[in-house]
Amino acid sequence: MGNAGNVFVSDNLGQLGGMLWRIKRERLDNNLNRSRKVVLMRINLSPQRRDDTLEVFKTGDVLTVNGEDFDLSPIGDGDTLPASAITSEWFFNKVERINGELVLTLILPNPFNYSHEQAFPVPLENVPDGPVAFPGPLPELEAETAPEGVE
Repeated sequence: MGNAGNVFVSDNLGQLGGMLWRIKRERLDNNLNRSRKVVLMRINLSPQRRDDTLEVFKTGDVLTVNGEDFDLSPIGDGDTLPASAITSEWFFNKVERINGELVLTLILPNPFNYSHEQAFPVPLENVPDGPVAFPGPLPELEAETAPEGVE
């Protein structure tokens, strides 16, 4: 009889473990679905002639600017975060959420060979998660080489 009791307990523990796994799985799925929420974002660009590099990666409400994370999720609809509250040289103006859309302005560094698109950038609308694509510069011209035999 002792074995039968152990088997019963073992079977119940197995069923309980399975139920707990299903509950954890449902919670994980729910959390993933919440984290997949599309966050609307508009990035305005303020061009400046400078040789710095700007790399931005978006994940929901988090912007990673040159390796530094900025979690903008606490900004509620209608809220404004002044530029002075952001410790980054890349944020040019306030950050606000208007009708659910995050709106911010970043400095766009323009190299010596900047393009028309860099000099007069259009806002980046509905920025998807992933690396943020900025307008690129004109191709660099290679230094002219003298024809053979001429020094």
